[in-house]
Amino acid sequence: MAVQSFVSKNQARELARTDTRVEAMETVERQLTSRAEFAGAIRQAWEGIEKRYLLIGRYLLQAKQKLEHGEYLDLIERDLPFSRNNAYRMREVTEAIENGRLPADRLPNSFSILYEAATLNETEWQEAETRGIIHREVRRQEIISLKRELRAPAAKRTEILKRRREQIVALQRKLAEELRQIDAELGGTVIDGEAHEIAG
Repeated sequence: MAVQSFVSKNQARELARTDTRVEAMETVERQLTSRAEFAGAIRQAWEGIEKRYLLIGRYLLQAKQKLEHGEYLDLIERDLPFSRNNAYRMREVTEAIENGRLPADRLPNSFSILYEAATLNETEWQEAETRGIIHREVRRQEIISLKRELRAPAAKRTEILKRRREQIVALQRKLAEELRQIDAELGGTVIDGEAHEIAG
């Protein structure tokens, strides 16, 4: 026989009071002394902010699906403490995570960076993956620069690609020189980019 579980009105009120107390505890400043305590408290508060953004995004996605179009817009414009633009951003990020477009295991730590990543189209996303740009420590500017580069008109894109090519060639030269120095110390020589032992 199945056992039904339900919460009485009194239990529901108590749960609501508990939630309020937990939330109040989360916003009370504690007196900390060690670096580890500061790091832990700040990290916990920061992760709480990010989780709340995603929770709000999930509610917004639900509301968009279940409410009439006009009612959804009224909800955002009249009932919520943030702008339509912020609502859109939270919804976009949440949708990108839920659809698997943003990798849950490599999510950047900032909501504004998450939004920039969520706005990458499929081609841009593949290029970001190829370059290894999407990771927890990615800076917002890196994603913005990638988008600018890939969305630039053809003439400007050619100029950007030439500059990028020059950077890569310079890096290759630097690495080749570093290899030569290492091989010299090891008693070998570099031929066509590969190290070969010098016959002695």
